[in-house]
Amino acid sequence: MFLLRITVAFIIVTAGLTSAGGVASANCGVDYCPLPNDPAQKTSLGAVQLLVRHVEFSLPDGEGSYIENLVRVEVRRFSNWNFGGWIAPIMLSVDGENRTGLSNPVLFAERREPVGERWRLLGGAQLEVPMGDSHNGIASGHSELLSYVGGTLDDRSIRVQIRVGLATALSKGHAHAGGNALLVNPHADTEAQVRASIVAPLREGKLQPGAFLTGRMVLMEDVEERSFLTGALGASYQVTKIARLQGQVEVPLTEAQRFDWRAGVGVGFVL
Repeated sequence: MFLLRITVAFIIVTAGLTSAGGVASANCGVDYCPLPNDPAQKTSLGAVQLLVRHVEFSLPDGEGSYIENLVRVEVRRFSNWNFGGWIAPIMLSVDGENRTGLSNPVLFAERREPVGERWRLLGGAQLEVPMGDSHNGIASGHSELLSYVGGTLDDRSIRVQIRVGLATALSKGHAHAGGNALLVNPHADTEAQVRASIVAPLREGKLQPGAFLTGRMVLMEDVEERSFLTGALGASYQVTKIARLQGQVEVPLTEAQRFDWRAGVGVGFVL
């Protein structure tokens, strides 16, 4: 029943939305999902994550790189619900010009429903609020909603998760605000997204290496490049009871791409 309710809500929320045209840029997506709960952290009150990610890109509107300094806060005080948000100061370098500014903040809510001892269904939504720097190619000028459903298999030796969602622009906004094309995390106004991950906990869960696939397909627009697929390898290591170091490297797996490569390191704190 939980999955049925989430699916119906997903259809209701997304079916009536129309594409606003143009290209959007945002920090939302199924690859920016809430932090996973380790078995020992099921009763945690929340989490804080600090992440620094370097991205190299070669796009028609410019070549360069940017650094995301992401700050994420998550609240877990409500049974089976996670609430939170994040924002990222950006340092962008394009064609020899340096720009700085804030990304659009993103708010999210996710519900996870246990099904037996090892399985968990989930559903959630992310809302991007157009309050970032849209004049320097760092943030879009309109809101974005992502609704998604998924599931998790959580065993002692392996953790598998998949999320499938639909991201849609809620309001019209200029993709080239202030005369600068959007270069930070570009995506279309309407696109389907999928994220699959497999993690193998080692050393009683302290070391957790994993592999990740992220796919995006542009919908409702006439574009030359419609499908994007990326792959990533990463790992996290628990250094104290509440702190875990994280690292990941990601590259495109298709000819169509929105970045050349990106790599990030961070630390997460469970409260």
